Amino acid sequence: ERAHEERNIARLGEAAHALKGSASNIGASALVAIASSIEQQATAGSLPQDMASIRRQLQAQWAETRRQLEAWLVQ
Repeated sequence: ERAHEERNIARLGEAAHALKGSASNIGASALVAIASSIEQQATAGSLPQDMASIRRQLQAQWAETRRQLEAWLVQ
């Protein structure tokens, strides 16, 4: 979010790439898809238009991913 506010495309792409990798490692495919979309836009040299909507999607998917991980841990 900060990289977007600062209009730092390179930093946004790096953050999205890191998130994509971490999400992929735990099988969070919805997070991977969102991060991949952000990364692709940054690689193309543009910032996502509706970062507020993307942030809400990321937060919702992270909440669901966390819920699933916590359920898995108590098995």
